[in-house]
Amino acid sequence: MVLYRTNAQSRAIEESFLEAAIPYRVVGGVRFYERREIKDFLAYLRFVANPGDEISLERIINLPPRGIGEITLGKWIKFSREDNLDLVSSAKKAKNIPGLNETKVDAIARFSTLFERLRDEAKRSSLIDIMESVLIETGYQKLLLSEGEVGQIRFENVRELFTVAEKYKKEKGFEGLSMFLEEVALMASTDNIDSRAGVVHLMTLHAAKGLEFDTVFIAGMEEGLFPHSRAMLDEQELEEERRLCYVGITRAKKRIYLLWATARHIFGSTRVNIASRFLGDVPEELKGEYRKHSREKGECSEKNKNKKENVFKDGQRVRHKTFGEGVVISTDDDITTIAFMKAGVKKISAKFAKLEKILT
Repeated sequence: MVLYRTNAQSRAIEESFLEAAIPYRVVGGVRFYERREIKDFLAYLRFVANPGDEISLERIINLPPRGIGEITLGKWIKFSREDNLDLVSSAKKAKNIPGLNETKVDAIARFSTLFERLRDEAKRSSLIDIMESVLIETGYQKLLLSEGEVGQIRFENVRELFTVAEKYKKEKGFEGLSMFLEEVALMASTDNIDSRAGVVHLMTLHAAKGLEFDTVFIAGMEEGLFPHSRAMLDEQELEEERRLCYVGITRAKKRIYLLWATARHIFGSTRVNIASRFLGDVPEELKGEYRKHSREKGECSEKNKNKKENVFKDGQRVRHKTFGEGVVISTDDDITTIAFMKAGVKKISAKFAKLEKILT
């Protein structure tokens, strides 16, 4: 069992398991890329990238409400098809759409003006900047934050997409946006691992109450994350966080691993962290051996040696124990993108997946 304080933390854990072909199940929740707010925000970005994407438009048109109902939207889409125009271009001619009153025409015009501006910005801006603009200017951020605590959780999930986007921060214009959308599409579809045996269970600490496992990992034992930053100025809420930590620790029958990172990349930025105060509450006699990752020259050299052994060239034929034979498309550090004959395109950690080179 792997436990975490916030839903947004699951994204990095899920992707690591997918890349390593480790079966997992999110308990009491939804997988990261299947969450409603993630699909909503990605639909916004897809429509910026492709103003002819009818499916994305249907999803976002009233998030928040814009006074464009299903019938009006249907007439707009039909008009676009008949004139062979994308939806933003056809909206400029909204007054020519049959059966629309002035109010509906104005609503469509305002929407198209917004996306014309966003598309123009996307031509020259970084991916992070365009994501910020889409989140704020469309009103989606305001909509999420108006939904109370649930909305705050959903907002944190959306912000976690910015962490994924960081790797494309050097790309300008639509290229970075397209690369990002391709990656998240791959991660969302890499969900067909056989989960009948050896499943790792992922869940928030709140969802873990009443459950027990032999081995439990609690990730993110850092100040500001656990205890959560929202609780650190209220003594009563801080005690509730402490009780939640106790719940997590007592889920373990045999072994408990409390994990914290000195630096964490989250919500699109890197944070330098202090270990959670809750770690100091654990009696010394109950702690097992702890060894911090060494940065000594010898270990780094060995790490680099292993990294070289795991490098696969583009076009290299490989074999994976689950996905079968495939061809390497690209490599980025430890992550290798492979087109498998039967399973399609997958992003896999070469280090953990134990890929076998096929000599020709």
